[in-house]
Amino acid sequence: MRRSDITAVILAAGEGKRMHSALPKCLHPVAGLPMLEYALRAMEEVEGIERIAVVVSPANRDVIEGFLKERDSSALPQNDRSAERVLIETVVQPEPEGTGSALRCALREEGIKGTILVMGADSPLITTESLTRLVKTHLHGQAVLSLLTTRYETENSYGRILRDERGKVVRIVEAADCSEDMKKIAEINSGVYCMESEAIMPLLEDLRQHNAQAEYYLTDLIEMCVKKGLFVADAQLEEWRETLGINNRSELAIVEHLMRMRVIDRLMKKGVTVVHPAVTYIDATVVIGKESVIHPGVRLLGKTTMGENCIVEAYSTLRNVSVGSGCHVKESCVLEEAVLEAEVTVGPFAHLRPGTLLHRGARVGNFVEVKKSTLGPGSKANHLAYIGDAEVGRNANIGAGVI
Repeated sequence: MRRSDITAVILAAGEGKRMHSALPKCLHPVAGLPMLEYALRAMEEVEGIERIAVVVSPANRDVIEGFLKERDSSALPQNDRSAERVLIETVVQPEPEGTGSALRCALREEGIKGTILVMGADSPLITTESLTRLVKTHLHGQAVLSLLTTRYETENSYGRILRDERGKVVRIVEAADCSEDMKKIAEINSGVYCMESEAIMPLLEDLRQHNAQAEYYLTDLIEMCVKKGLFVADAQLEEWRETLGINNRSELAIVEHLMRMRVIDRLMKKGVTVVHPAVTYIDATVVIGKESVIHPGVRLLGKTTMGENCIVEAYSTLRNVSVGSGCHVKESCVLEEAVLEAEVTVGPFAHLRPGTLLHRGARVGNFVEVKKSTLGPGSKANHLAYIGDAEVGRNANIGAGVI
């Protein structure tokens, strides 16, 4: 790519009425991370992006700005670029007047100019690779506006791509404005664009609300560019699932499943065995060492980390737990904010509450609860015991019924 002065714009001002939630739509979690986090991570890893503007509504500004302030170092992309965070700021869209209005608000901000990469906050499956491909297509073709498209063969609510006899994109028609014939078109708009702000800003100012939603459509820019003789380029995605957006909780569940499958697939390619992926729940933030085995029904959540050669048996839940290598968590255990050193055995039916530390080789058996306590190396509580706010030394044996 020739340029390094790309500004990213993430559209996050949607009211999300169909979510029926007080939480802004873009902060609903997908595999343990807010969907906005995925858009930020994807944008942060695109070469040349130094600034990201997140467009928000007045109603959700404080909540989203609070989330952005709380992002810690663990949210930084792990890549070969500098570890310095890309500048992230918010832009307020005063009225919910559509995507065209949202982008116009962003481009009116001082300093947002040049090449602009735009996507919605509600499409967490879009990857850095796809964004990079679009930017390369845009810059190499010296286009004024470029867009990502894909083919979606089933009934859907996405805008349809209209092409001329030469195969060039000439227009996008939103689903609500499509005729019956247009609805049969398989090629759809992904909602991801790359554009040159100097040429696009006058067109944004000329947008009109002549559509079923009475909104300013960002998609109208394509037809406006074509009519003015400005070059419009496109890149096509083979994997249509990347473009799936979230407007309601049913769509959230679909995207959540796809994201979890992506997470599990990545782990398995690194040497982790997941016995039954469809019924295993692993957050995107979880780290697991090779040769570990995860059985069906397991939930690994939050900042859980696990070493090599571990086993977690069916229906156990680990949330923000540090697990050393060679550990064995048996069936139906609940572990929360605990630390297990190497070669520890837990369960079945054990509960480790926050503040628990099990040193190397310790054993906690069935129906044992441990809270804010330490078990020394080789110590064991094999059954029916409660250990709270205690320090247990090396090689101790806690018998049944002990409190």
